[in-house]
This record gives sequence, C-alpha cells and structure tokens, in this order.
Amino acid sequence: PGQFEAFRERLKSDPRLSADAKPEREFYSAQSEQFRRSIGMLVAVVGVIMGLGAIFAALNTMFSAVDARRTEIATLRAIGFSGGVIVTAAPERVPDALVQQLRPGGRLVIPVGARDAVQTLQLFEKKPDGSLVERDVIPVRFVPMVHPRRQ
Repeated sequence: PGQFEAFRERLKSDPRLSADAKPEREFYSAQSEQFRRSIGMLVAVVGVIMGLGAIFAALNTMFSAVDARRTEIATLRAIGFSGGVIVTAAPERVPDALVQQLRPGGRLVIPVGARDAVQTLQLFEKKPDGSLVERDVIPVRFVPMVHPRRQ
C-alpha cells in the first residue's frame, strides 16, 4: 500500500508518460460504474411496473369480492342499510357491546336466535337523540356465534 503511492507519484512526475495509476479495486469499480447505473435504472423500472401490477391485482380482487356479494349488498340497501355494523354469525342474544358502539344514525343488522332453530334478522337503529329502535326483518338461518372457550 505504501509503495503504490510512491509509484503513482513517480509515474505522474515523468513528463514522457500520460498515465494514471489506480489500485485494482478502484479500476474495476470505475469500469463497472456505468453498468451499475444501468442495472439500477432497470431494477427501478421493473420495480415500479411490478408495484403497479400488484395494485391493479389487489383492486381487481376487491372488485371481484364486491361483485360476488352484489345480491347481499342489494338486499341490505333495500332494507335501508347505509352504514353501521353487519354481523354474519347468529348469537342467541344481541351482544351489548355491538349495540353500544352504534353512533347516532348508525344501524346494526344481526341474525339472532338459538343454534338449532330459525333465527330472525334484526335491525337496530340508533336515532339522533340516542334512542334505539329494534325491528325484526325476516326469518333466517346463520351459523352460530360461539365463544372460543365454549365450543
């Protein structure tokens, strides 16, 4: 290492030579600089294209999921649902926590009933004054809502 600097200085001081001395590592690093930049640009372009592809794939999946539930969504809209909580498992009674989380104007749609009986789809609506209106919508059959420790 110390000898290289002395060699470089002797090479530069000779007016007959127009050469530059570099350590091997610096030489190859300089030679590959343009290649590294090109590969870096290529990686960035491919990354952006793949990222956009992933975004469109996720959007397609979400739209397909909504499209598959079109009838269910239309039914909920027909009974007046526009925001709130939808429960798709039937408890034997309505959990108080679900009713308490409703904001004024919010709705809760939940199937309620015994495990082996016909349940009732119930609609709970919290009025702006905080009062709760409950109404039975239609008879239904849903899977039971079970507590993990009581299975």
